[in-house]
Amino acid sequence: MNNIPKVIIPGYGGSGEGHWQTHWETGSVEYDRIAPKSFDNPDLTDWLSSLEEAIARQSIAPILVAHSLGCLLVAEYLNRSEGDVAGVFMVAVPDPDGPNFPIDQAPDFAKVSRNFLPCPSLIIASDNDPYNEASYTSKIALSWGAEVVNIGNKDHISDVGQWDQGRNLLTAFSAGVQQRC
Repeated sequence: MNNIPKVIIPGYGGSGEGHWQTHWETGSVEYDRIAPKSFDNPDLTDWLSSLEEAIARQSIAPILVAHSLGCLLVAEYLNRSEGDVAGVFMVAVPDPDGPNFPIDQAPDFAKVSRNFLPCPSLIIASDNDPYNEASYTSKIALSWGAEVVNIGNKDHISDVGQWDQGRNLLTAFSAGVQQRC
């Protein structure tokens, strides 16, 4: 891709073996992954600390590559922190007010920042995501100042294997971010 490091931020459960984030990370030195203690019982403070540690390990400002609940973490982190982030690539942003949001498991994530994000941001969305609707994606993108790419019917964009389309989108996004740096 390019020389900007990437920090993988999984969602609820940690993006297991078959998840596209794990595929991308495997065998690549350009990716680092957050490692909170609470992937299965998300604790916002733990996740924020883990993200801060991952960003601090990078030699230059990274691009954050977030999925689902990880997208909400990124918004909250950027609202609270002075951390240096080059850009944010968010996939399948969940609606905290939606009927399928895991409110019992992740109540603090439902209250994250809706403020404008201070770096280039791209949301990848699906038409049939059970965790959000197109109207929510448009609303949060406007609030965060993010661009949106809708990739059609891809459910929650989890079980898509290597997901070459996503890699291509990240490559294009990264090139745009690098031009701004």
